[in-house]
Amino acid sequence: MNILITGKTGFIGKNLVEAYKNSYNVFAPSHKELDLLIMENVGRYLSENKIDIVIHCANWNNTKQAASDFDVLSGNLRMFYNLVKYQDLYKKMLYFGSGAEYSKNRALENISETDFGNIIPTDAYGLSKYVMAREALCSSKVYDLCLFGIYGKYEEWHRRFISNAICRSLYNLPITMEQNVKFDYLYITDLIKIVNWFIENTPQFHRYNITTGCSVSLLELAEIIKAQFLGKPDIIIKKDGWKESYSGCNTRMINELKYFSFSDIRENVAQMISYYKTQKHKINPEKLL
Repeated sequence: MNILITGKTGFIGKNLVEAYKNSYNVFAPSHKELDLLIMENVGRYLSENKIDIVIHCANWNNTKQAASDFDVLSGNLRMFYNLVKYQDLYKKMLYFGSGAEYSKNRALENISETDFGNIIPTDAYGLSKYVMAREALCSSKVYDLCLFGIYGKYEEWHRRFISNAICRSLYNLPITMEQNVKFDYLYITDLIKIVNWFIENTPQFHRYNITTGCSVSLLELAEIIKAQFLGKPDIIIKKDGWKESYSGCNTRMINELKYFSFSDIRENVAQMISYYKTQKHKINPEKLL
């Protein structure tokens, strides 16, 4: 099976390429090899390589460079629709949506897929994901795998909470958070298994919340990380109270995957600590401050 994975240098894309390269015939082109913003290039690449499955991980990333709201909206939608335009050339496209498509201007607590569309996001990123989700509902080949929280190796350690907290602990720095909040965090190896099911099977629906169904607070995560360090790093919460929660109901997904078992978060954190110990020489502590 020929699988195209876009966004191979990103957190999710990099993990998927690494996990699937021995199971499938994986195509993971660089930006120079395939510019997703150029429509004709996308059609030519899909046709020449006889792609069966597209896994679209690429996002217009405004965290690495200054970008206007228009850049984010236009970039995400142009990449997505250039792939959708040529859907006759492949069997299925899986892409990663976001809880932001439900609108993050409110608490999202165990929110269901049936709540989609009740509120339209006002931010550029959320609006782009909203439009893409609308397209998935109208397509016979496009599937929205909606993520709320995801963690694992290769994520941006200087800004993602779990990796940041681990790296700070490695340098005997306190674990800090602006305010406590509950997320539904999914480990990257669990996501890899879930995506594999969607590759191998025909899903009943075209939108799924890909979550564990169990929320955890940042303070609970900090305590889990702290417990695995002899130095026992301090935990600092800058503001009292709680931010609005961010989690999705996973009943629809579980009803199809049936007996899926999620990995233990403490074991996952231990694996990440071992990983970052081997990568400590690459971590600039000044970026953790």
